[in-house]
Amino acid sequence: MNYTYIVECSDGTFYTGWTNDLDRRIDAHNSGKGAKYTKTRRPVTLVYYEMFETKEEAMRREYEIKQYSRRQKEKLIDGNSQVVSERQTERKGWNDMRKVILFIAMSLDGYIADKNGSVSWLQGQGADEENVDTYSEFIKDIDTVFMGWNTYHQIVTELSPEEWVYEGLNTYVFTHRKNTETLPFAEQIYFTEEDPVQLIKELQEKEGKNIWICGGAELVRQLREAELIDRYHISIMPTLIGKGIRLFGEKDEENKLRLMKVNHYNGITELIYELR
Repeated sequence: MNYTYIVECSDGTFYTGWTNDLDRRIDAHNSGKGAKYTKTRRPVTLVYYEMFETKEEAMRREYEIKQYSRRQKEKLIDGNSQVVSERQTERKGWNDMRKVILFIAMSLDGYIADKNGSVSWLQGQGADEENVDTYSEFIKDIDTVFMGWNTYHQIVTELSPEEWVYEGLNTYVFTHRKNTETLPFAEQIYFTEEDPVQLIKELQEKEGKNIWICGGAELVRQLREAELIDRYHISIMPTLIGKGIRLFGEKDEENKLRLMKVNHYNGITELIYELR
C-alpha cells in the first residue's frame, strides 16, 4: 500500500509527502531523518492521509495537494480527522494499557527541591497571570497518583496544608512509616510499603485512566530503571538552585526518548517526551 500524507509541524506549518510505510515515515520525520523541511520543525503530527495501490498514484496526489492553499489543506484535514485519530489510537495502544506519566517541575539545573527540601521557587519569571493551565487538561486522563514520602510531606506542610488537592484520585504514598492513620488526610490516601514497580504492573492489568508519578526522586528512579514511565512531562522553571534534590540520579543504562511537544510561557518551558 502507498500513502499520501500531511503532517503538521511544530511551527504550525504543513508538510505533504508520500510513502509506502506511513508509520516508519512519521517516525523518520520525528527523528530528523525525514525531509529537510521537517528536520528543523520537529515534532510533527500526522493529520491527514490517503491510501493508493500504486506509487504513481500516491506521487500524483502528493503533487496535487502541494498546489493547495492552506485553507484547502485544512478542509482535507477536517474531513479526515476521525480516521487519523483512530489510526493513532490503534498504533499507540492507548486503549489497551494505562499510561504511566511523570508530570513534574524541576529547576533549570535539574533539581525538584532545594537543599532544605523546599519548593518555594516553583514559579515563573513574571506574574502568575501569565501562566498557562496545562494541569487541568492533563488531570482529565488521570485517576491514580503515586508519590514518595517527601513529596507527600511537601504537599501537607508547604503547598496545601489545609486541603488535600488530589481528592477523588486514588493516591498511593510509598513509605515504611507505621501508624499512618493519624497523618493528615490519611482517610483519602493509601500508605503502602509495596514495590511500586509491581503495583504499577498490577494496576495496568485493570481498567482505569492513566497513572501520574508525582514524585519524588527515589520513586522516579525505581520506575525509570524498570522502564515503566511512558511519558515524561517536565516543566523547567527559570531558576538555578545550585544544590538540592535532583530529579534524575545516576543510572547504568540510558533511556531513549522521543520529543512529542514543547510549550513555553512566563519563562517556563514544558517538555513532553515519550519512551522510544
